[in-house]
Amino acid sequence: MARTIGIPHGLLFYRYYPMWKAFFEALDYEVVPSHPTSKRTVRLGTRLGDNELCLPVKVFFGHCYELDAEVDVIFVPRVVAVEKKRYTCPKLLGLPDMVRSLELETDLLAPTIDLRKGRRQFRRDVEAFAVELGASRREAPSIVRTAMRALDAHEERLRAGEHLVLPEPKDGKPSGMTVGVAGHPYIIYDNQISLDLIRRLAERGIEVLVPETVTHPEVDRAVRDVPKDIFWTYEREVVGSIKHWVDSDAVDGVIYVMSFACGPDSFMHTVVEDAVRDQDGERKAALMTLVVDEHSGEAGMVTRLEAFLDMLERRKAVVPA
Repeated sequence: MARTIGIPHGLLFYRYYPMWKAFFEALDYEVVPSHPTSKRTVRLGTRLGDNELCLPVKVFFGHCYELDAEVDVIFVPRVVAVEKKRYTCPKLLGLPDMVRSLELETDLLAPTIDLRKGRRQFRRDVEAFAVELGASRREAPSIVRTAMRALDAHEERLRAGEHLVLPEPKDGKPSGMTVGVAGHPYIIYDNQISLDLIRRLAERGIEVLVPETVTHPEVDRAVRDVPKDIFWTYEREVVGSIKHWVDSDAVDGVIYVMSFACGPDSFMHTVVEDAVRDQDGERKAALMTLVVDEHSGEAGMVTRLEAFLDMLERRKAVVPA
């Protein structure tokens, strides 16, 4: 019988799950993802996590708890960097240590992912990891190629927006407005954390843009005039996506969704404010910042969202495209 490996449905699950699923299945593991975030997951994570942690980490704890004793091992990698000269968020660097503090019954599988030395060295490291898990040195390169092909295919689907399965407008017609929803994927695609923000916009007939549809070259061009280099990879992607949308007049407004107690996001908020303004300080696009935590309520979010969309409609009526 194949060993089972649990993969929590949170944090970088949204970016790399297809890669790791292909990798472990090639090693004859049965891959068991936890269920999408529920209210129970949030309650569990909030109880387990320290008050100063951001909501996505607490939710990740909840997913780990839901997998505990249901699988042979839980996969919680230490993701240091996914490109040269930049780092991920500190919570991703210390995630295995934080999860171990929960004293779960199930052992963790926690390799270190660090691409600061380049993609070639990363392949070698993952091949060595495959050998540790039972693959032969001859089999390991093929297993890694399979995993990387799965990742490339997944990223292509993300760029094409194929992951967004949106409902039809409730009144059957588009609104003529486009809104960019910016934020980390583990926030904006988690329906429980984001309170179904993307679906709510789509039901209003609004076209939704997300950061994953912006290419790496477009992000690079967009952040060239940011005064200081952003050394957090994922925050750089969020800022670059917003600037790309605004500079290319692709959106009527931007909703920036961030988590309370997120250190990098708190720094980036000022940069985002600057990104939607022109050289004279005038706003080129409307911006709403939505801060979420475990106490966020649907009523408050809906009220703010309705007010923001009404403002966009009035602006569009005064200044038609």
